[in-house]
Amino acid sequence: RISHQMGLMVLWQWLTLWALGRFLTAPSARSFKWLCLLGLLVGGGFYTYFAWPAVAFLIALVLAVWAYRTGSQKVPVFFLFWVLLALSPLLAAALRSHFGYYMTHRWLTPQNREWGLGQSLYYPATLLWEGWKGYFGYAPRWGGFLNPVLGAFFLLGVGEAWRFRDLPLVRALAASFILFLGPVLLTDNYSASRLSPLLPVCLILAALGIQTLHYPAMGLKKIYLPVLLAFSLLLDGVNLAMTRDYTNSCKEGPRYTRFVKAWELLEPMGKRGPGAVFPDFINDTRDRSLSFLTYPFNPVVNPVIPPGSISWAAVMADEEYKP
Repeated sequence: RISHQMGLMVLWQWLTLWALGRFLTAPSARSFKWLCLLGLLVGGGFYTYFAWPAVAFLIALVLAVWAYRTGSQKVPVFFLFWVLLALSPLLAAALRSHFGYYMTHRWLTPQNREWGLGQSLYYPATLLWEGWKGYFGYAPRWGGFLNPVLGAFFLLGVGEAWRFRDLPLVRALAASFILFLGPVLLTDNYSASRLSPLLPVCLILAALGIQTLHYPAMGLKKIYLPVLLAFSLLLDGVNLAMTRDYTNSCKEGPRYTRFVKAWELLEPMGKRGPGAVFPDFINDTRDRSLSFLTYPFNPVVNPVIPPGSISWAAVMADEEYKP
C-alpha cells in the first residue's frame, strides 16, 4: 500500500554486510572478487534511500582501518573504483538536474516551528514502542519496529555488548548505532523510515541477547526458542495488520492531492517559459514536491534563473484563505 523505496535499503544493507564479512574472512586469493561485489553493493545502495551515505561511510571506514592494519593499501582504491562504477549513472543524472534539494532542506534549524530537538526523542522510542502520532510518518501503529519479544532480546543484547565492550565487533556496533541515529535526530520532522539503517544493527543486538538465554531444561531447548520466535512473528503480524488498517483509513492522503492538481496546471505553464511559483504560503512544510518539480523554471527555488526573465507567477495558499 505504501510505495516507498526505503524497504529495499534494509535488504541491501544485509547483503552489503554479508559481502563485507566474506571479504574480511576470505583467503587472499579470493578476496578480490568479494571486494568487487562489496564495492558494487555499496555503490548500488545509493539508489535505495537517502540514509545510505551513512552506511557507505561506515563500510568505507571499516575497510580503511582493515587496510591500515594489514598494509593492503590497494584495497581502498579498488573499492572506490567499483563504488563509482555503480554510482556513475546516478552521478550523471545528478549533474544534469537539481539534486539534493530534499536532503538540504530537511535539517533542524531555529527557523523551523514544526519540530523541536526534544521531539526528536520520538525516534529512539519508535524502535521499542510507539513513536510520533501527530501525522503519518511511516511508523508502526502498534508497538515499535521491535515487538516486545525482539525488544527484550535487544535490551539483553545491549547489556551483553556492554559486558564485552572492548571487543572490536561490539565497538563497531556502537559506532554504527551512533552514526545511523545521530543525523536522524537533527532532521526537522518525523519520518520513521529514516531509522531503516538501524534495523540490522538492532537485530544483531537482539541475536546477541538470544545467546544469553538460559533454557529451563535441555529437553526443552529445541522447542523453547522456536516457540518464542513464532510468538514474535505473530506479534509482527498483528503490528502489520494494524498498520495496514491505519494506512487504508488515513485522512492525510487527500490533503496532498492538491499538489498533484496544482502541478497539472503548472506543468504546461512551465513549458511556455520561466515563472515564479510561491509554495511557502502553505502552513504544511512537509511536502516539498512542488519546489522540486518547478525547479527547472522557478526562480523562487532555482537561483540560476534570472528573476527578470519570468513571464507569469503563481501563489500557493491554504483553502482557508480562499476569497
